[in-house]
Formats: sequence, C-alpha cells, structure tokens
Amino acid sequence: KYGVSSIAGVVHDCLVVLAIYAIFNITINNPFIAGILTVVGYSINDTIVIFDRIRENRKLYKKNPLMDTIDM
Repeated sequence: KYGVSSIAGVVHDCLVVLAIYAIFNITINNPFIAGILTVVGYSINDTIVIFDRIRENRKLYKKNPLMDTIDM
C-alpha cells in the first residue's frame, strides 16, 4: 500500500547525501559507502514507524479523512 512512497523517501534521502558530496567535491570512499548505508537504514526504519502509526490511527479514527490522520 505504501511501498511507492517508502521507496521515494529512501531515494530522496540518499540523493540529498549524494548532492552534498557533489557540491563540496568530496571523494567517494569506504566511509561514504558506510554513510549511505546508514542513511538507508535510518530512512527505512523511520518510514516503517511512520506508516505503522498512520495505519494504527486509521483504525482508531475511521471517520477522519486520510490527510487529517496523517497530520496527527
């Protein structure tokens, strides 16, 4: 259900890190790869937590519109 937006969020987070490295012309090395993998891990974890909370709130507040449930 939320897969496309999850993948879009992870890609966005990685692109931000890549853009910062590109702007400051930093070389890509092993710590960079470790940093990207760390960003991916945290991004996936945060996405799972957020979407789980949205799913729980959708069950609790069935009459609320989706946007109101997301803004809770």
